[in-house]
Amino acid sequence: MNIQDHSPTGQGGFAVHLTSLEFTVAPGEGISIPKLVYNQGGEEEMSTVSIQGLPSSWVSVPLPLIHLTPGEQREMALAVQPPAFPVGGRTRRMASQKPVLIQFRRCLYG
Repeated sequence: MNIQDHSPTGQGGFAVHLTSLEFTVAPGEGISIPKLVYNQGGEEEMSTVSIQGLPSSWVSVPLPLIHLTPGEQREMALAVQPPAFPVGGRTRRMASQKPVLIQFRRCLYG
């Protein structure tokens, strides 16, 4: 699977650092994808974290809501586990079909 980050960059907000943009996981196995999230802006920010491009039953986001002060960083991991047996007897190939997106959406205060 190929991962893309859709966090705001360059003008403040959250940014993400991944050690790799490609990960492989076999059906029935699990993988933990580490990432470093940091607030490069000048204000406290709270954002929701979501994953697009994989079935939601395959993905676990331990901290779906993240709050960081300016300059603060936090390590997070996403857990991905495709089912051991294909649904409906078909093999589902995910590699290179479309990117997996890690998306941060800013929560507005007040």
